[in-house]
Amino acid sequence: MIRPLLAALAAAALLAPASAGPAAAQQCGTHCGTERWAVKTLSDADRSQVSFTPVDETVAALRALAQPVKVTVTGVGFFEFAHGQTGLAPNAIELHPVLGIEFSRP
Repeated sequence: MIRPLLAALAAAALLAPASAGPAAAQQCGTHCGTERWAVKTLSDADRSQVSFTPVDETVAALRALAQPVKVTVTGVGFFEFAHGQTGLAPNAIELHPVLGIEFSRP
Protein backbone atom coordinates (compact mmCIF):
# COMPACT_ATOMS: atom_id res chain seq x y z
CA MET A 1 0.00 0.00 0.00
CA ILE A 2 2.90 2.36 0.71
CA ARG A 3 4.53 1.97 -2.71
CA PRO A 4 1.44 2.96 -4.74
CA LEU A 5 1.07 5.99 -2.50
CA LEU A 6 4.73 6.85 -2.98
CA ALA A 7 4.32 6.43 -6.74
CA ALA A 8 1.36 8.80 -6.71
CA LEU A 9 3.24 11.35 -4.63
CA ALA A 10 6.34 11.05 -6.81
CA ALA A 11 4.29 11.55 -9.96
CA ALA A 12 2.60 14.60 -8.45
CA ALA A 13 6.01 16.01 -7.55
CA LEU A 14 7.28 15.38 -11.08
CA LEU A 15 4.25 17.10 -12.60
CA ALA A 16 4.11 20.05 -10.18
CA PRO A 17 5.52 23.37 -11.38
CA ALA A 18 8.92 24.27 -9.99
CA SER A 19 8.93 26.87 -7.26
CA ALA A 20 11.44 29.68 -6.95
CA GLY A 21 11.31 29.48 -3.17
CA PRO A 22 9.52 27.91 -0.24
CA ALA A 23 5.75 27.60 -0.57
CA ALA A 24 3.71 30.16 1.28
CA ALA A 25 1.72 28.91 4.25
CA GLN A 26 -1.83 27.98 3.35
CA GLN A 27 -4.64 29.96 4.87
CA CYS A 28 -7.64 27.83 4.05
CA GLY A 29 -9.66 28.03 7.24
CA THR A 30 -11.15 25.39 9.50
CA HIS A 31 -12.81 23.39 6.70
CA CYS A 32 -9.66 22.81 4.62
CA GLY A 33 -9.60 19.21 3.44
CA THR A 34 -13.11 18.36 4.59
CA GLU A 35 -14.84 18.99 1.27
CA ARG A 36 -15.93 15.69 -0.29
CA TRP A 37 -14.60 13.86 2.77
CA ALA A 38 -16.50 10.65 1.95
CA VAL A 39 -14.70 10.40 -1.41
CA LYS A 40 -11.29 11.27 0.05
CA THR A 41 -11.61 8.68 2.82
CA LEU A 42 -13.23 5.94 0.72
CA SER A 43 -16.42 5.97 2.74
CA ASP A 44 -18.61 6.90 -0.25
CA ALA A 45 -21.04 4.61 -2.08
CA ASP A 46 -18.53 3.84 -4.88
CA ARG A 47 -15.70 2.72 -2.59
CA SER A 48 -16.04 -0.87 -3.86
CA GLN A 49 -14.78 0.34 -7.27
CA VAL A 50 -11.29 1.05 -5.86
CA SER A 51 -8.59 -1.56 -6.47
CA PHE A 52 -6.15 -2.05 -3.62
CA THR A 53 -3.83 -4.29 -5.64
CA PRO A 54 -0.31 -2.98 -4.97
CA VAL A 55 1.84 -1.85 -7.87
CA ASP A 56 5.51 -2.52 -7.26
CA GLU A 57 7.52 0.59 -8.14
CA THR A 58 10.14 2.83 -6.58
CA VAL A 59 10.69 6.56 -6.56
CA ALA A 60 14.10 5.94 -8.14
CA ALA A 61 12.45 4.11 -11.04
CA LEU A 62 9.95 6.93 -11.54
CA ARG A 63 12.72 9.53 -11.50
CA ALA A 64 14.71 7.47 -14.03
CA LEU A 65 11.98 7.63 -16.68
CA ALA A 66 13.28 9.37 -19.78
CA GLN A 67 11.39 12.36 -21.10
CA PRO A 68 9.11 12.87 -22.89
CA VAL A 69 6.72 10.56 -21.10
CA LYS A 70 2.96 10.59 -21.36
CA VAL A 71 1.37 10.31 -17.91
CA THR A 72 -2.20 9.17 -17.41
CA VAL A 73 -3.53 9.70 -13.90
CA THR A 74 -6.81 8.00 -12.98
CA GLY A 75 -8.86 9.06 -10.00
CA VAL A 76 -12.11 10.40 -8.70
CA GLY A 77 -12.36 13.94 -10.01
CA PHE A 78 -14.30 16.72 -8.42
CA PHE A 79 -14.31 20.48 -8.65
CA GLU A 80 -13.06 22.19 -5.52
CA PHE A 81 -13.24 25.89 -4.79
CA ALA A 82 -10.25 28.16 -4.36
CA HIS A 83 -9.35 28.63 -0.70
CA GLY A 84 -5.60 29.20 -0.75
CA GLN A 85 -4.40 25.74 -1.81
CA THR A 86 -0.88 25.34 -3.18
CA GLY A 87 -0.82 24.08 -6.78
CA LEU A 88 -4.49 24.77 -7.48
CA ALA A 89 -5.54 23.97 -11.05
CA PRO A 90 -7.05 26.89 -13.01
CA ASN A 91 -10.47 25.22 -12.86
CA ALA A 92 -9.92 23.92 -9.28
CA ILE A 93 -10.33 20.25 -10.25
CA GLU A 94 -8.79 17.69 -7.88
CA LEU A 95 -8.41 13.92 -7.80
CA HIS A 96 -9.26 12.16 -4.53
CA PRO A 97 -8.27 9.39 -4.37
CA VAL A 98 -5.73 8.77 -7.12
CA LEU A 99 -6.54 5.26 -8.35
CA GLY A 100 -3.77 4.74 -10.87
CA ILE A 101 -0.83 6.23 -12.72
CA GLU A 102 0.34 4.98 -16.12
CA PHE A 103 3.58 6.08 -17.77
CA SER A 104 4.09 5.54 -21.50
CA ARG A 105 6.15 6.92 -24.32
CA PRO A 106 4.17 9.08 -26.78
